[in-house]
Amino acid sequence: MITLKPLSTIKQFMHNKLTRYGYLFMLVFILASSCAITRTNKVDIQQPLKGTFQILKLEHKSFQESFSDSGYYIDIHEHSINAFIGCNRIAGPFRQNDTLISIEALLSTKKYCRNMAARELSFIHALELTTHFSQENNQFVLIGDSSAIYLLQK
Repeated sequence: MITLKPLSTIKQFMHNKLTRYGYLFMLVFILASSCAITRTNKVDIQQPLKGTFQILKLEHKSFQESFSDSGYYIDIHEHSINAFIGCNRIAGPFRQNDTLISIEALLSTKKYCRNMAARELSFIHALELTTHFSQENNQFVLIGDSSAIYLLQK
C-alpha cells in the first residue's frame, strides 16, 4: 500500500532540493560566465613591433654604452630590420610572434671607422641574440641572453 504524504511535505522537499541545486547551478553558471568573460576580454595580444626607434642604450655581456643623443636608430618593418649605430648600416630579416622575436643573419656595410668596431660587433651580437621584447609606453627593450637594447619610439 502506498502512503501519501501531505502536499505541504512534498512542497517543502521540492523547495529544499531546488534551492540546494539552484544554488549549485547558479554557482556553476557564475564561474563559467566569469571564465568566458575573462577569455574574451583578455588584451594580452601584443601589437606588431614596427616603426623607427632611437637607440638609447646597449648592454651586451660586459659592454655597456648609452647613446641618448647620438642619432642611432633601428627601423623595423614587417619582415626586416635596418639599423645605424654610427658607421655602418645593418640589415636583416625580422620575425615576431606576440612578444617573441627573431633576428637572424644580419648584414652590414664594411666601412672602417676608428674606435667603432667593438660597439658595432656588440650591437650586432646583441641583435642576433634577441629573443623577445618588453614595452612600457613608448619605450621598448629588446632582450636576449646576456643582452638588452633600450629603444625609444620616435
